[in-house]
Amino acid sequence: MEIIRCFCDIATDDVAGIQDSFITTQARKGELLLLKGDVCSRFFIVTSGAIRFAFQDEEGTLHTRRVLVSGTMGTSLESFISGNPSSEVIEALEDTTIDSIERGDFYSLVESNASWRRVYIRMLEAAYVFQNRQIDKLRTLDAADRFQEMSTDEPEVFRRVSNSVAASYVGIAPETLSRLKSKKN
Repeated sequence: MEIIRCFCDIATDDVAGIQDSFITTQARKGELLLLKGDVCSRFFIVTSGAIRFAFQDEEGTLHTRRVLVSGTMGTSLESFISGNPSSEVIEALEDTTIDSIERGDFYSLVESNASWRRVYIRMLEAAYVFQNRQIDKLRTLDAADRFQEMSTDEPEVFRRVSNSVAASYVGIAPETLSRLKSKKN
């Protein structure tokens, strides 16, 4: 729950109610936590391991939109908020331990718990800023600059995920990523 405290102060009286709403589960490497077309009904805190959010193209190739590693949190936000089917999958990239909260419990906390409401607002703000920065990088930076900036901003992601996932995340071919990595070292 430490990651939640990074967003805002949580009143001592609110901590227990928030913690009691989360359940801890394990996911094996390669396990899909969300299938394309399913409604995302859980919000995730990764306590160990790594997961990715990815879109699948017509050829079946996964394109990574986001990677969460230990100490980070997120969800398939569009599906989670709207209750509509997701256009992406969520996959465990390693054996992963996750604390998660069901959508109904999440929004009940938003309504009943002032601390959680503040956390939710901060999470939405952070997600908005992150997505806009990602869009800006994809539109304004070449492959080398995008790799440099993303690997500097999220070094743990690039240390832990495979080259194919990292390349997909940056939006480049794995061969290009290998060349950029060798130039960097």
